[in-house]
Amino acid sequence: LLDELCTDLVKRSFVICDEALRVAGLRPSEIDSVFLAGGTTLLPMVQEGVRAYFGQPGLLEFDPTEVVARGACLARSDA
Repeated sequence: LLDELCTDLVKRSFVICDEALRVAGLRPSEIDSVFLAGGTTLLPMVQEGVRAYFGQPGLLEFDPTEVVARGACLARSDA
């Protein structure tokens, strides 16, 4: 059920990737590493989507929820 509810959101995230890569003049296969950030990246369907889109698994070398928290702290300190 969760996969069904999230499918459209996950697909939309790759539409955004399409646009960002287009602007950068790159293809998904030209990306060396994909670091996953955020709690939803722990969902198997998100990880499978990343693997399918980029042709490689996303990296979970860092706690994805901690990555978001650290980013928020950095963003706040720049404000």
